[in-house]
Amino acid sequence: MTAARLKNLEAAGLVKRRVYSKRPLRYEYLLTEKGEVFHPVILALRACAETWIKPQRETRAVNDTHLISGKSAGLGPTCESCGSLLSRKDMMAQRRERGAGRSVQGEASGGRPSMPR
Repeated sequence: MTAARLKNLEAAGLVKRRVYSKRPLRYEYLLTEKGEVFHPVILALRACAETWIKPQRETRAVNDTHLISGKSAGLGPTCESCGSLLSRKDMMAQRRERGAGRSVQGEASGGRPSMPR
């Protein structure tokens, strides 16, 4: 299911696929310029889901840190801590693993993303 979604995103020009390991063959998906422009839309969809769809007792699956302020970025197009307009490259995602209480960190600006953003 994820592979089909990634293929659709690639066909739409939002992501590009790049080989990062030849043995075994593995790919990473990177946002294209078109995908970067789409980032504010993703933030808005996430904010809507967190606010209106997700049960209130659940915590956020991903917490973003604004690298400039060093504090929580929140859900909006601007940092909830400093008020600056958020850029994907100025954010670090911290994803919570289900039921484990552990966090997995990944910079939005480089490396293999832990989840498509």
